[in-house]
Amino acid sequence: MYAAIKAVYENGQIIFSEQPPTNEKSNVIVMFLKDDIEHIPQPNQETLKAVEDARNGRVERYKSLDAMWADLDEDE
Repeated sequence: MYAAIKAVYENGQIIFSEQPPTNEKSNVIVMFLKDDIEHIPQPNQETLKAVEDARNGRVERYKSLDAMWADLDEDE
């Protein structure tokens, strides 16, 4: 059986937010989740360049959505 329950680790103890599904000795997996925003992956150089190009108007423009799809289909 697998079950996930929320808990907080503090001062060397795990404090459960709800009752565990068993009172018997069990194997567990403990995951430490980072809440800091600094741990969010940063965009790579290709993505940063694409964002910069878009902000500076260096993007391909189409007269219609159909024209864009037609151009994309040609690349396949």
